[in-house]
Amino acid sequence: MNYPSTAMGPAKIIQLDGHEIRATKVEHLDPCRTVYRFHLEQNSYRHMIPETATSIIIKQQKEDWEEEFEDEKTAYTKLKSLQGEVIPYFYGEGYYDGLPALLLSDIRGITLDDLARSNEKVPEKLIKSYLEDVFEKLSTYEAFYLDQKLDNFILCGDQEHGYSKVMAVDLEQVEIPDQVRPWHWSINQEGARSLMEELRYRRNLKHESAPLEMWKIGHDKGVS
Repeated sequence: MNYPSTAMGPAKIIQLDGHEIRATKVEHLDPCRTVYRFHLEQNSYRHMIPETATSIIIKQQKEDWEEEFEDEKTAYTKLKSLQGEVIPYFYGEGYYDGLPALLLSDIRGITLDDLARSNEKVPEKLIKSYLEDVFEKLSTYEAFYLDQKLDNFILCGDQEHGYSKVMAVDLEQVEIPDQVRPWHWSINQEGARSLMEELRYRRNLKHESAPLEMWKIGHDKGVS
């Protein structure tokens, strides 16, 4: 049965193994992506979802992205040993709003993209060491992460209680080749360095743009 989204927001039911998982609230996390945070009803069917989990992530298949959806599902299956360590837990494939969807663990933290735009002070050495751990563990399983963008990596924890690690999300472009070529290794080897360069660039851009914005505001007031 299809439970379509309505004017009141996204649908609050996902089908899994012939059962309904219900939500009290659903957040559409990004208007450009079919990714939702599902706040679970307390007594809802759970399947593999831990009783302690209060929310999960629903990643719905995008239109004409059948191959990428299958690739991501395959990556989670082959990297099961890394689930909960450097990638989210994968709870299964269901149907959401009439389309296939992956059910994933919700990760408490901040994306490196949001971190770069914020005023949070996290030591770069710490972030880099966490990123290196992610790529080293992926390399152990000969899994090569191609989609190296800041918003695909989450710094787990918070400023008050501290950060513990980085986790990679969006595994659509993780390549796990049958035959590894020498150039494959460079993908992960350069990952931490290139992401840190992008993080520094974003941070510097943020700091440099602030005085310009203040000048514009003052200039506009003077003209008026």
